[in-house]
Amino acid sequence: MFGLVSEKSVNRSPKKEKAKDASIELREAKRRIKALETQLKNHTGNGFFFEELLDCSPTPTAILDFTSGKFREVNAAILPLFGYSRKELLKKTMINLSPELQPENQKSRELLRSKFEECRKNGEVSFYWEYLNSNGCSLPCKVRFSTLRNSESMFSVQIEDLRRRKAIDSLLRGTHERFDLLIKNLAEDVWVWDIALNPILPGEKLDNILGYYNKELIRNLKFWKVLIHPNDARRTLTLLQQTLSGKKDLFDADYRMRGKDGTYKWILTRGQVIERSWTGEATKMLGFHADISKQKKAEESDRIKRNLEALTTSISTELINLPSHEIGEAIRNTIDKICKFFQMDRANLVLYDLERLKRTLLHEYINPKAKNKSPSWPELSDINPESFLTKHLLLNKIITLDINEIPDSSVDLKTLLNTVGIKFLVGIPLTLAGTVVGAIGLNAERHRSEVRHRFEEFEIFHLRTIGEVISNALERKKKEEELHTERDLLAGIMDTSVAAITVLTPDGRISYANSSAERILGLSAENLKERTYDSVEWKSTSIDGGPWQPEDQPFLRVINSGEPVFDVRHAIEDGRGLRKYLSINGSPIKNDLGEITSLVFLVTDITDSLLAERALKESEERLRLALNAANMGTWSWDLKEDSIHWSANTRHLFGISLDEFGGKSEHFFDLIHPDDLEKVRATVELSVSGKNDDFHIEYRIFHKEGTVHWIEGKGRVYRAIDGDPIRMAGTVTDITNRKNAENELKASQLRFQAFYRFANEAILFLNPRTERILDTNPAFLNIFGFANEKEIQGIPAKSLFTSESWTTVHTRLRSFESIDNLELRTIRVDGTIFPSIGSIHFYNEKDSYIAAVSLLDTSAIQEVEELKMINNEISVRNKLIEMQKNELEETLEDLKRTQAQLIQSEKMAALGQLIAGIAHEINNPIGAVQASNQNLQECLLRFQTLLPEVQSIISQMPHDEVESFRSFLNQVRQIREHLAGIEERRVKKELILEFEALGFESPYMFADSLADMGFRTIPKEAIPFLKSARATTLLEYSSIESFFFTNTNTIQIAVDRVSKILYALKNFSHFDTGSTKIPASLQESIETVLTIYQNQLKKGIQVTKEYDDIPKILCYPDDLLHVWTNLIYNSLQAMDFRGRIRIRTYTQDEEVAVEINDSGPGIPENIREKIFQPFFTTKPPGEGSGLGLDIVHKIIAKHGGRIEVESVPGSTTFRVFLPLLPAE
Repeated sequence: MFGLVSEKSVNRSPKKEKAKDASIELREAKRRIKALETQLKNHTGNGFFFEELLDCSPTPTAILDFTSGKFREVNAAILPLFGYSRKELLKKTMINLSPELQPENQKSRELLRSKFEECRKNGEVSFYWEYLNSNGCSLPCKVRFSTLRNSESMFSVQIEDLRRRKAIDSLLRGTHERFDLLIKNLAEDVWVWDIALNPILPGEKLDNILGYYNKELIRNLKFWKVLIHPNDARRTLTLLQQTLSGKKDLFDADYRMRGKDGTYKWILTRGQVIERSWTGEATKMLGFHADISKQKKAEESDRIKRNLEALTTSISTELINLPSHEIGEAIRNTIDKICKFFQMDRANLVLYDLERLKRTLLHEYINPKAKNKSPSWPELSDINPESFLTKHLLLNKIITLDINEIPDSSVDLKTLLNTVGIKFLVGIPLTLAGTVVGAIGLNAERHRSEVRHRFEEFEIFHLRTIGEVISNALERKKKEEELHTERDLLAGIMDTSVAAITVLTPDGRISYANSSAERILGLSAENLKERTYDSVEWKSTSIDGGPWQPEDQPFLRVINSGEPVFDVRHAIEDGRGLRKYLSINGSPIKNDLGEITSLVFLVTDITDSLLAERALKESEERLRLALNAANMGTWSWDLKEDSIHWSANTRHLFGISLDEFGGKSEHFFDLIHPDDLEKVRATVELSVSGKNDDFHIEYRIFHKEGTVHWIEGKGRVYRAIDGDPIRMAGTVTDITNRKNAENELKASQLRFQAFYRFANEAILFLNPRTERILDTNPAFLNIFGFANEKEIQGIPAKSLFTSESWTTVHTRLRSFESIDNLELRTIRVDGTIFPSIGSIHFYNEKDSYIAAVSLLDTSAIQEVEELKMINNEISVRNKLIEMQKNELEETLEDLKRTQAQLIQSEKMAALGQLIAGIAHEINNPIGAVQASNQNLQECLLRFQTLLPEVQSIISQMPHDEVESFRSFLNQVRQIREHLAGIEERRVKKELILEFEALGFESPYMFADSLADMGFRTIPKEAIPFLKSARATTLLEYSSIESFFFTNTNTIQIAVDRVSKILYALKNFSHFDTGSTKIPASLQESIETVLTIYQNQLKKGIQVTKEYDDIPKILCYPDDLLHVWTNLIYNSLQAMDFRGRIRIRTYTQDEEVAVEINDSGPGIPENIREKIFQPFFTTKPPGEGSGLGLDIVHKIIAKHGGRIEVESVPGSTTFRVFLPLLPAE
């Protein structure tokens, strides 16, 4: 059949009809087709009747001969669709009227064959097809084949033109996406423009939009051009011409047209050419018009908002990043920008001095087009806090005010505004830490209704934000100016300081020295600049006269480490040849890249105070180590009332009860030993007089038991603002045991020195690391032939031994291995080699290991004969040596026992170190109580003034308003979380909306008051009284009550905090020497330590506690306090007081476990096994004894428990397991 090739058909799913008229036409066409088929059945062969029936259908219809593929008959409606006459069309086939390929790249011939077959099989088939008209233009259509009864070769064909529907779909998907939602349902408003008959865009919709309801609009191109806004005409007409010419597929334009009332409307027009002539000229266009004025207005509003946001952001960025000296000019520019943005006539910035009630005009911008050019305020003017405008600003409220809205009572304000010509103003308060410090004013010479901006919530929010930025910038400028002043002052201080200050370059040259440096170093500034830190002219030595090693130089330590050094001591010879002892503090000065640009050193002459300082340090060290189970008490002395308060521990320490102590200073002085009384009085007087606020003294007292006890007292004088002393507070500690231990230690040292000095064998002390000789006994000088100790200085230990013997000794020194009876060959000063028996032992001194080497000269036993003669003498000598060794070992054991006693004092020493932080923790809540008390006093004054007025108001109010007010007061008295920052502004905004919805005239004032009292929404029961005429006064009274209850709650919280600290301090300072286990709670023990360390924890430590329900266990509570103290403080130090600590307690089998984890750097694996060894420490000298974890290990062992440690970088965990022995 005309060469059709079968191919799998591709059906297109018909789209849902969008046009109502097309749907109606299709149903009507189907109805008529069925009628025609019926008539065809009865009139087969009657061609005239067949043609007449087809012409009755408005739908393009044809009869197709399947055999030839030609149309047997067509109706009149199909002719204009294809642009052919009936005669021409009857000569065509479906393939003649179709392109080679359909839109989905299917061959038309094969696809058509498949549709014929489907129709013959099913009786009918519908599908989408693309035809070509006589001009060769594409015709998208929907085609329906139906078989005719009594004919196997004839089909009826109904064709639906889809160009209109496709054009509508295209219009609804225009390029202005933001209007798509507006035009989705405009199918019924579509117009068709017959360009030849009506050469202008038609549409009654456009007439209605512009207000022409009676066809008053003259529809011609000239009149249409006149209606288009001049700024839009060229663009719109160009787009139309490009669409008609085919350069653009879619005419999609938004433009303004003048309506009948003279105002302009925004119009969106979309159109598409749906028909062109054979020459390609557009003949028909389909489209629609839409009114988009509201959308355009919303866009303009959004644009203004974006511009305001951009202005706020640019102002914030500029003021935050500028240096202080440019802030003033930037703020002035900011005021100018704000004025121009809001199109106001003037803007000013003022600052308030509320103490002097003065206003300072910092800057005012006046628009050049303003009618009045005179300033709004003088440079300095008085403030009336009760004036209408200032009162609102001081309440931190942004005010927008038309001159007609000013109350008649504010005559001064109206006069001022009339003088300057202001009709409308906006006031923005500037706040700092919640206090109004100034304001920004925006003024217009027009009334509110004439001002472009409405100053609604969005503008108000950004104006407040700008105000906060300016406040912060002004404060930063003030602070930096104060900093510059301080720097200038510091420079003056350096020039006039009595302390010697020098500045060195990175290569060690002295670049600056003040006058005190010239005096102390004995050289002029010019001569000092000619020297370096290591000039030989200094003749530097260590503080004890030994060599001054390069690694000890403060300059090298600072330049190598990049860290400060403190109190580095050594001796020099000054420019006058005098020997001086100096203490040096040094610190690097770095640039932004971290590079050292110079080094500053503070040099102090300590020649006169050196011996006293040494003695004091030794005394303090002995005191720290001798605090064995020391009791500590606190005291406070009211100097004005001469009233002394002692804690229970203090009374116990002095051995008197509460009733026995009178609480006066003389009662205290009566307890002091007569020999110490004057010293104590003098020390107290010195502190009270202001010469030294801190004092530290040791004295004796007569104890109630009849014994004399030693007391250590520490304290500080606290003064009023005018400098008068008002109170003293401090601690006392019983140091009797320490004093006794010091005496015993001195006796033991004397015994050791006697043995050391009179021993017959040579004894020398070495530094195992440097192998320097530190000290020798007289026997060493005699055996090795040295005349005196000076000859030993600088001699290496290596020179005393032959190479083979030194290898043996050196190996032992490096491995820290003690050994006895080494056979060595040693060398005298004259080079003589002699045999000796050596012993090497190690001991710890000030956190450093020292090697003690003893050498016995055995040269006398070279001959066998002599050996027999002196055998007895050797035996006697060996016994003597053994006795001396035993005596030395006993002495060392005494030292260890004394040391063990001193270790027990570490707990109280830690408390002494923490006492300042604990005092600070107590002062914080006390300060809160004082501040709240002052607030309550101020509140009471206002309360007394306001109460009579409130009572009078209530007596005149209706019953329902009175009940409403009382119900509201009950809610006010409940403590609420107070709002701040963004949250406060958000809540106020929501409250304002609620009040506006309820019709309140002053929503901002009511919203501010409720938000300040902590309300997040309007209480329903409060609405009746809030609508009363005197609601403002009642709301102020409610605010006072809210303020009163908030401050009383603050006082209660502060009192609870102090009670908790004192309870923890009591538990921590208690010491029990008993040997019997007692019931105790592990959680309470740990909480006591955490409370004591609260001041350190809150600076950057996050503590997480996970306590299981564990009963009290039998233990030694004071010992466990020491365990938790040591482990927690080690964690704090490891994290440098910044990080996270997790404490967990739980039971495991028959044990209770305490787990302490920190986020520190971790313990290296190579030292993890050593951390519980005595004297092992990784801390710098002077910062740790190395006994902490050893003591912890022994305490846990004493409990029959065990301790485990796990550590990786970033996490270290100590687990303590104790037997679960519940208390009965």
